[in-house]
Amino acid sequence: MSKQRFNFAFNMDSPDHARAYVELMGWPPRKRGEYIIQAILKQADMAHLKTIVREAVGEALEATGTVAIAPTQEPPPKPIPPPAPLQEAGSEIPASQLNFLMTMAGGGAKM
Repeated sequence: MSKQRFNFAFNMDSPDHARAYVELMGWPPRKRGEYIIQAILKQADMAHLKTIVREAVGEALEATGTVAIAPTQEPPPKPIPPPAPLQEAGSEIPASQLNFLMTMAGGGAKM
């Protein structure tokens, strides 16, 4: 019997990796490899099933003359709102905003 080894590391800063690690460690040590194999095969089967369903739905929509929008198409981006109107001449800028601007400009003077 021939075995192929594959080593990988979990990035514990990633919530998905951390969650997968906890799930994998819940299995007995001698069953973890089989668990990984079954998870990979299940994912591949699901991807194949999605393809078959998309094709079947597309064919059914074509047969009825219905126009389908691709399910993987992302919605259009939201428009950028217009900028806030400038303050009228003579209106006073709040002290908190002036302090912030002075801090950003390097002047530490508080008003």
